[in-house]
Amino acid sequence: DHLELARVCSRSLQQTIAFCPQAIEPGPEGMLYIVSHPDTQGGPWRAAWDRGGIPWETVPHEQAVELLPGFDPQRLHQVYRLPDRSFRPELLLESLAAAARNHGAEIRLKTSVTGLASKEQGGCGVVTGDGEVIHGHRIVLATGAAMNGLGGMLRR
Repeated sequence: DHLELARVCSRSLQQTIAFCPQAIEPGPEGMLYIVSHPDTQGGPWRAAWDRGGIPWETVPHEQAVELLPGFDPQRLHQVYRLPDRSFRPELLLESLAAAARNHGAEIRLKTSVTGLASKEQGGCGVVTGDGEVIHGHRIVLATGAAMNGLGGMLRR
């Protein structure tokens, strides 16, 4: 239903692997998608993955049984491997923060943002909870923007 989101997530995974491979959890590559009911059709899922640009492959039944010990083999009607991976967000965030700082970014933690700087305040900036105006060429609101009412202000 959200093809562009699927494409963004797939590209993001590839970028994460290239940028910070140490953040990717070791272990099996990919995720198994299991169709456990015989009446469930896999075709719509495969078509959606294709439309979203998500690579997938069919896992043969014998291999699926080996990969899923303890899972009832009678419930493995169709099994697919998708490129999804688990990652360690703290390692990725540390790497992103280091790269941003190396390029001159200032990162402030636990600093509330109450609004965007107005034209009268010099534009392109944010106003913190204590009234400070922080200017910059680019502003990234990582968390809480919607709860502070800024989500609507940032939409175009």
